Amino acid sequence: MGFHILSLVALVFLLACKDANAFVCPKYIYSFGDSLTDTGNAHAEVPLLYDVTRYPYGMSYRFPDRPCERTRFCDGRLIVDYTAQAFGIPFLEPYSRRFEQSAYSHGVNFAYSGATARSLQLPAPTLFLAREVEHYFKFREEFTGNVDVSTALHLIPEIGGNDYTYAFTAGLSPADANAKLDDEVLGALKQSVEKLHAGGARFFFTFNQPPAGCTPYYRTLFGEKSAKDEFGCLSAYNAVFETLNHKIKAAVEAYRQMWPDTIFLYYDWFAGAYEVIQNQAKYGIDAAGFRACCGGGGPYNFNPVVACGAPSLGNLCSDPERTLYWDSLHFTEAFYRLMATFALSGRFVDGPSEAVNLKAACNLDFGSFPLTIPNPPTCSGDKHL
Repeated sequence: MGFHILSLVALVFLLACKDANAFVCPKYIYSFGDSLTDTGNAHAEVPLLYDVTRYPYGMSYRFPDRPCERTRFCDGRLIVDYTAQAFGIPFLEPYSRRFEQSAYSHGVNFAYSGATARSLQLPAPTLFLAREVEHYFKFREEFTGNVDVSTALHLIPEIGGNDYTYAFTAGLSPADANAKLDDEVLGALKQSVEKLHAGGARFFFTFNQPPAGCTPYYRTLFGEKSAKDEFGCLSAYNAVFETLNHKIKAAVEAYRQMWPDTIFLYYDWFAGAYEVIQNQAKYGIDAAGFRACCGGGGPYNFNPVVACGAPSLGNLCSDPERTLYWDSLHFTEAFYRLMATFALSGRFVDGPSEAVNLKAACNLDFGSFPLTIPNPPTCSGDKHL
């Protein structure tokens, strides 16, 4: 008799966990990260610090609500922008802009350009992930709208890459990077995820690190310090991020066991990027795709002294749609579109079967991805280089 009662209790518990973990398509998105996801937070805080406000940033897409505004490190849209479009909600406004509450009725972006996973003291104004999470909770206290936190998508496309880039630029060897940085970076990521979960978040979409060793920045500054793979990417530096990525995935898998009421999707950005790198022609990338579209010259069109957007800039590619990199560290709208398509349709995604393919599960619409607004206005500062 006691055995049957225990079995019944166990069954009820399992069913309760299953119901608690039932997937609901999100109607609200919270986004975190760095310049690969920032839609205007850094610009709002320090508008004169970043060349992102100048042409040719934003040249490939005009946002309908503010067609002459440039706030992204890109020629157009980011993954977070495509995600919002796919779900049929407005582009996520940056928290630091402090718009009217109606602007945040479907989502908020807390990502900040230059942000790190760890708390660092840096010369330039920047944030770190824990501070973004603080802003998230502050927003929830202030927002009077009805937002179901448990079903909202908590999007963490990538953060932590800057921790390594700053360290490498300061002279850290890739041979020492994992031992020196991984525990602190992973600890900061886990601390923030756990705080979000304690606050009611039950749907996370995390990305791992893309292959920074392929960027014009790394290839220009560190190219002599590392062997290259068949595509010219720096093997030793990419190996650092691959090692970190294995640890991030292991942490996600541990959380799934620890929190059966929570959905974790994990996008392998590193693998998705290499899918495009290995099949450039298939995805419309030309032979010069590894060079920055916008830069200050040199083999990879990157000059540390002359950044994209600087008044003296004179090197702009003819077609950003056919390149991987917009500037030294950031991707083009075309590349982000590919990554968003992969992530939202379940390619290179690990997660529960009912949620792994969001396009199918939520009937997402990718139809607006290639579109810009018709007859865009002429904006002050527009020019052809």
